Amino acid sequence: MGVVAGCLDEEPEPKPEPRIEYLEIQNHRHDEGDVFTVLITEHGETVFEDHVELAAGDPRESVVLYEDPVVEPGDYEVVVEVAEHKASVETKQVVSPEEDCLYLDFYLGSTTLHVEYTTWPCDSDATD
Repeated sequence: MGVVAGCLDEEPEPKPEPRIEYLEIQNHRHDEGDVFTVLITEHGETVFEDHVELAAGDPRESVVLYEDPVVEPGDYEVVVEVAEHKASVETKQVVSPEEDCLYLDFYLGSTTLHVEYTTWPCDSDATD
């Protein structure tokens, strides 16, 4: 009869493939417009690219909203560049097993390109 001792490590639950439901780009500057470059890549391959000019003025009007910029869930990197500013998000780093849908919001302030995000369970979309 043998005795086995040790510690059994439970594997952490794998993160789901994120789904980008919305990608919003805003210019909050009141004095100058800019051209924003939006790039979504998966494993180094470009799957979405756009260049959009947003005028100066009211941030509620100087905005573009992409709904489902990529159709399938995936391990994406979203990069936005404008003038000398650049911000990026690796989608798999910001979702959880419970909340795998994603709303990304990039906005240019007076000195910085900001990024914020909101997550929720994609399953809840099926009941809407």
